[in-house]
Parts: sequence; C-alpha cells; structure tokens
Amino acid sequence: MTHPETVTLPVETPTIELRIFNMIREYKDSKALLRAGIKREDAWNQDGKPHPKYREACEKICSDAFYRLRSCKSREDFMRYFADTICSVPHNLSRDNYQIIAGYLIKQDDSWQDVKSLAMLALSKFSYFREDGESTGNKGESAPLPQA
Repeated sequence: MTHPETVTLPVETPTIELRIFNMIREYKDSKALLRAGIKREDAWNQDGKPHPKYREACEKICSDAFYRLRSCKSREDFMRYFADTICSVPHNLSRDNYQIIAGYLIKQDDSWQDVKSLAMLALSKFSYFREDGESTGNKGESAPLPQA
C-alpha cells in the first residue's frame, strides 16, 4: 500500500514551509517505525488506519520533539537540537533544498526562529490521530520535495 502521506502535489517552487514540513515528516516516520519495530509498508492498513504501535510512536516522538524545541530559547540551543535530532535520520534533500534550509539556519538574524516555528507546527500536526485513525498530517496532505 502506498504511504498515505506521499502524494505529489503541483508545486513549482517548494517553499521553506514545505521543506521543513517534509523534513519533520521524514524524522517522525523514521523514528516511529524504528520505535514501533515495523516496516514502512506495514505502518498503514488497507483501510488507511495506522498500525497501533506506529500511531503511539508517532504521538510520543512528535510530542517529545515539540516540547524540546519549545524549550530552545537561543539560536545555539535550537541549532544543536535540530542538527542532533531532526537531522539524525536520512533526508533525501536535493542540493537546492539543502542550501535553502541551511541558509535559514546559518543567517545571523532571527531566521532560525522561523524554522523552529515551522518545525513545531509540523510536529503538532503529525502528533495527533483522530478516532478514525487519520492523523491531522496524513492522508495526502503532504508532498514530497521535488528534486532539483
């Protein structure tokens, strides 16, 4: 079964919002699958509902990461957490996507706060599953990043 979050949407130039959204989605998926001890293809059943272990793992991972990001008060704290945690899983970033995200992170202004807020928003979206099993961040709402 195709992963319910993998849908190609018409995006000519991916925004920083979409880039961070996809990084957080990949972080959540990688960590949740490992924690749940299941394969990516087994995370969702034929009815589009998440495996209970996957669901529980997603909620815990996203909640923990959200609260940890919220506690990052300085640029240095955020950069350390983002690099050590969010970037601890493989991300299939094109050179262009890498450069744009890195640009936001290394600027000496408050751009890092934009990345932090976007990451927290995505974590919040992915941390909740409705009773029907659908996450507020699942079922075709996200798009893979175009490779440049």
